[in-house]
Amino acid sequence: MYNSKRLRLCKRRLNEIKFVNSVYKGTFQQSLNLELLSSSIKNSKFYKKQPQMLVVTVDKIKMIIFNSGKFRIMGNFIPTLKNAKREIKKFKLWSIPSQLTCQTSTVVTRLNKKNINLSRLFSHLQFTNVNKYIGYCELESFPAIALKIWDPLHVNIFASGKIVITGVGCCNFCKCMYIKQYLCNCINMIF
Repeated sequence: MYNSKRLRLCKRRLNEIKFVNSVYKGTFQQSLNLELLSSSIKNSKFYKKQPQMLVVTVDKIKMIIFNSGKFRIMGNFIPTLKNAKREIKKFKLWSIPSQLTCQTSTVVTRLNKKNINLSRLFSHLQFTNVNKYIGYCELESFPAIALKIWDPLHVNIFASGKIVITGVGCCNFCKCMYIKQYLCNCINMIF
């Protein structure tokens, strides 16, 4: 009984946070003739200018392959090694790469309040993080608060209550939940 409640809570919290883009990097351990390869792979486009690359798209997932055998795969999937390998298999390439590393992910979530006064929230965040560079709030040039409190993560908060977190890495779900809870607490204190 306890495990099923915990599982439901985890699933609910995971639904509150959406991974909207994940990027993995890897290598095929050999140099590649991309022009030749482009003729044998469907949905591919070969770019001759530097850097030479082959861009392949399958089911809204994009793979960029370079002459050196290095590649990037990016798209909307939860960033686990198992999911990345599953997405790579959809490309029906000659081999599965031996090295695969999560480079970054982007997460989107929402605060518990809409129509946030960003200037007021930023002032509060500056006050609670004295002697620390927290980011910037220049609403005329960027309509959000850009926070660097959790470096290397970049957290953008919009007046609508939407939060975009970039630089997440592999499934740093707990850190994203902490950031969301911290910001919700700040909003509850000042509004």
